[in-house]
Amino acid sequence: MNIINKDDQFYISEPIVFPKDTFKVLMIAEDEKTKETIKRTSLPIEPQQVFPDSIKDEAPKVTITGDSKVTSSYGSPLQLTCRVTGHPKPNILWTDDDGSTLKFTVTTLKEEYEFVSVLEIDKVNKKNTYVCKATNSISSDEKSVEVEMSNYFDVVNLSKDKIIEYNTEDKLYCKVNANPPVNVTWYLNGKIIVNDDNLSITSDQSTLLIKKMKPEHVGKILCEIRNDVKRIVHDLQLTIIGVEAPKIDNKITEIYANKGSSAKISCRILKGDPKPTIQWYFKAKNKDSFYPIKEYKEDINIDKVTANVVGTYKCIAKNEIDKDSHIVDLIMEYSPVIMDKEYIDILKRMGETITISCKIHGEPAPEIHWSINGIKVEDTELYKIYRDHTLTFKASIKTMGMYTCEGVNKLGSIKYIANVSVFEPVSFDVPKTLTIKIRLRRTLDITCPVKGYPTPLLRWEFHSRDGTKRRILSEKAQLVIPAIAVNDHGLYVCIAKNPDGKEKSIAYVVNVEVPPSITPEEKEIVAIKDDIGIRIPCNSSGNPKPKISWIYKGNPLAIGNEYYSMESDGTLLIKNVKESVAGTYACVAESELGKVFENFKVVINKYPIRGGIVGEEYLVENKPAVVKCNVPHTSTDQILWYKGRFVVARGDLIFKKYRNSRSGLYKCRVSNYYKSITGNVRIKTVVKPRFVYSHTKQTFMFYEPDLCLTCGNSASPKTEISWWKNKRRIVYSGDTYCCKNSVTSIGEYECVVENKFGKISRKFYVKADDCLLDIKEDLEKYHPLILNQDYKVSDFSIKDGHLAIPIGNKVQFFCQGGFNKFTDSILIAECMQSHTFKINDEEVDYTKLKCKEALKQVTIKTKEDCAKGNGEVYRIGIYVKEFMEMYQICYHKILKIPLYGEYNLTTSAAGVSCASPEIWFNDDVINYNKDEMYDCKQQRNDLTTLIGRDLPGKEDECFGSRQLVNEKDLPAGFPQILAHSYLNIVPQWNSDSMKNWDILEEILRTEVKKRHRSFTKSNIYIRTGVSQRFRLSLGKSKVRSDIYIKDKAGNKILPPVYIWKVITDQFSAATVAIIQVMVPESLRRDNTKDYEICENQCDKIQWLKGIDVDYLNSGNMFCCSINDFEKAFRYPVAFSMGYTKILSIISS
Repeated sequence: MNIINKDDQFYISEPIVFPKDTFKVLMIAEDEKTKETIKRTSLPIEPQQVFPDSIKDEAPKVTITGDSKVTSSYGSPLQLTCRVTGHPKPNILWTDDDGSTLKFTVTTLKEEYEFVSVLEIDKVNKKNTYVCKATNSISSDEKSVEVEMSNYFDVVNLSKDKIIEYNTEDKLYCKVNANPPVNVTWYLNGKIIVNDDNLSITSDQSTLLIKKMKPEHVGKILCEIRNDVKRIVHDLQLTIIGVEAPKIDNKITEIYANKGSSAKISCRILKGDPKPTIQWYFKAKNKDSFYPIKEYKEDINIDKVTANVVGTYKCIAKNEIDKDSHIVDLIMEYSPVIMDKEYIDILKRMGETITISCKIHGEPAPEIHWSINGIKVEDTELYKIYRDHTLTFKASIKTMGMYTCEGVNKLGSIKYIANVSVFEPVSFDVPKTLTIKIRLRRTLDITCPVKGYPTPLLRWEFHSRDGTKRRILSEKAQLVIPAIAVNDHGLYVCIAKNPDGKEKSIAYVVNVEVPPSITPEEKEIVAIKDDIGIRIPCNSSGNPKPKISWIYKGNPLAIGNEYYSMESDGTLLIKNVKESVAGTYACVAESELGKVFENFKVVINKYPIRGGIVGEEYLVENKPAVVKCNVPHTSTDQILWYKGRFVVARGDLIFKKYRNSRSGLYKCRVSNYYKSITGNVRIKTVVKPRFVYSHTKQTFMFYEPDLCLTCGNSASPKTEISWWKNKRRIVYSGDTYCCKNSVTSIGEYECVVENKFGKISRKFYVKADDCLLDIKEDLEKYHPLILNQDYKVSDFSIKDGHLAIPIGNKVQFFCQGGFNKFTDSILIAECMQSHTFKINDEEVDYTKLKCKEALKQVTIKTKEDCAKGNGEVYRIGIYVKEFMEMYQICYHKILKIPLYGEYNLTTSAAGVSCASPEIWFNDDVINYNKDEMYDCKQQRNDLTTLIGRDLPGKEDECFGSRQLVNEKDLPAGFPQILAHSYLNIVPQWNSDSMKNWDILEEILRTEVKKRHRSFTKSNIYIRTGVSQRFRLSLGKSKVRSDIYIKDKAGNKILPPVYIWKVITDQFSAATVAIIQVMVPESLRRDNTKDYEICENQCDKIQWLKGIDVDYLNSGNMFCCSINDFEKAFRYPVAFSMGYTKILSIISS
């Protein structure tokens, strides 16, 4: 609670909302000395009740609690209280000197009559008068309190003039104790100081901290101290010591150097503190301005003086006090050089001014001398030589010659040469006439009347009258054409030019007079009776142009009537052709040079015999039709239609109701006054498309042999066929479409057969009667393992790289950690179609059904011995209800390498590579980096180093990784991934010839798949292994050493010499061992036949036909009886299983 009057022990609490009913007040206090807690409880209190007319109206009365004049220190809080009585309840306000209304609280002491108001002042910051005012409807009253502050202003510390050493720290003080508090402002040379890296003012403003004394801080420091009561200003002088302005040694202002020599330009600093920084600037010779260069030391060292570095160098040394500069000119001394070409040709017209500049430079400046043809040229009336050594003179025959400008200084000399030639422009003595008439085969002789100096070069050109021909005839002044021809008629131009290169010409028009002649296009003209006209071109020529006339049957032909007219070129036009106009017509061409005749025979046929290209028109029976002539024509042309010898129509060929009997070849004759042409139109009857075979098989299985879809049809006109698969166009247009026996062929096919009169279609369906799961895509480690009802790996067929589960067949799906949408680890699934299976009455897409965890391989290290006790057996498989073995590996205990693998090859072998080929396991048993071990490039480098010679073969030939148990030989899906074990890898040379091992394994899979899966002994038992370490004599040593490959960590693998496969067929009760030499002959450098360890019996094995015979005969692959094999490789009675007969035939 807040104490209001200490003497009266008068306290005021925070406002309390009292209950409407009777209540008590509990007061808790603490003795400040004893810390004893004191509690007091009031008597029951009832809220005051004011009865009507119990309180009389009274004017407000204000009483200030405490003194009316109060003294407070600056910034201290202050509480003022006034007591107010009156009725009705007065309105209370507090104001200050400014008349502002202030915030306050009001507490009721006596309901509707007595009140206490408290004014809280947070900080007293000036002298003020506060007024408490009360007003009601009767009157008002107010009382005031004067608040004053206790003031003082005591100077504590004012710094005096100070000298401070450069870059050192110091402090300046302007300290005053005052009330009210003072504000201190610092100035340096009249400018307010603000905090930066070197100067800072303390938070109380009394101290100026100089962190590093700098020259810019020198001067007058002033501090202004003021508050509302008082102001003082104090100044002091700040001086710096320990600094000195830079000074450069400026004695050397020029440096001379020969071209190509070195030079040193110095800027020696005599004094300066702090140490000045240097910046160099460069101004090239004949330039006006400097630019900075990246040089910051006292010396610039130039290794080779060239024109690019010659110029003026300026160095500026500066520190924080001042700066100094110095300029040095680098002058390069060099023998005279020509700044332009060393030799020029000058050609000028006589009388023109010739100016020759002599741009020879050198250092020292060379002396210049002019000469012509070896004779010195002086500054005379003929020649003028200027201060820049430019020579001028008038062009004339006298001033022609070789001018030489020679420049000489102490380092050498050079000559600049100008060859001056003059000319007089080309002109012609133009004859009275430029037109020449000459008879055909006479001699044309023309001389070009040209003038000029030197003698102009000229040529004669011929231009034909039509401008299409142009050729050069001669380069002599006289042009002679011995026997002028018709084609020589035209323009003959003499073109001349002087050395200035400007050509001028004079042209002669030569008219060759030619007697008349006629060149007929065709001498026999065939027309058809009733053609509109016949045109007979005469094609006459001659100069002057001959006059044309026509003779018919020995008499001049009258021209310009209804039967005959003649065009401007002499062409005869015969109109309204009748049989009577047939006969011989003669064209007569006549001029002053002679007369010639040409006969033309006109034949008139009754109907067209021949026509042009045959067009086709297809008409629908019993429908009207209009056929247009296929010869281009206009609306004014005459068109006659012939069938055989008879005219059948004029204009368009119209059928009111077409019949098939009207089909055949029609000729249409288009005729006008210019020409007549015959066209052929073959009319055929429309046959809409129809299939040849109305009933044909339309549903196929994708694996059926000879899977062909047929859409044979007949129609007229011929149809176009399009093929569609699943609504998408196939690029094929034949009537029979054959599909591959591939899963990709599954789908809906449609052939569409159409011509412009009809369209038919037929659909085909290529299906599968299995659920097909893509081995390479769908059967990876996160997809369920597919088992049969006995929880064994399924043995379903493989079709085109897909696991084929017959529709309606039930299988078991296994996931070790459960499925993504089912909780069980084993589910019964029924094949519905494609990828769809029914599980718990729900159709599920297998490709989207995933295991929560990847399927896990299981490798069991048994205690069984193998390889005569040298090896131990590892079983690789998967655990479901029990362990299911996929294959075994015999692993050498000491050498830590796989020796051989064992497995059953069944009809359910996948035949293709598996999904997830990047996964490899059992690297904890055999610890090496597979990728590094089989890196071909690194391997070849290592082997080259090891054997001491370049490795033979191609760059990609090396030891690759070979699976003993091929993943393609295991059941489809996850069992294949089990072949990706480090226990199952051996190195095999990967040259092309080694591919025969792949062919061998493919043959075995093919032979087994031929067997019916119901055979109890349909499987073939296979062991694949390696034998004998590969060893070579290294260098000059005769002792053979192990050859190895390694990874970067140094882990080694010893490549074997042989890879072998023991094949046992229980059905045939026979066995054979097939062995391949793995290391190429080029690497081992000995005879391949030395590696045949048994009698080769490959010629007895019929099923090896897929392997190249030459390779089998080469000794790189051979076949052994099981007894010979076990003896050679020291596996006595280990593999034969009692079947010693050679496996020559694998029975189907």
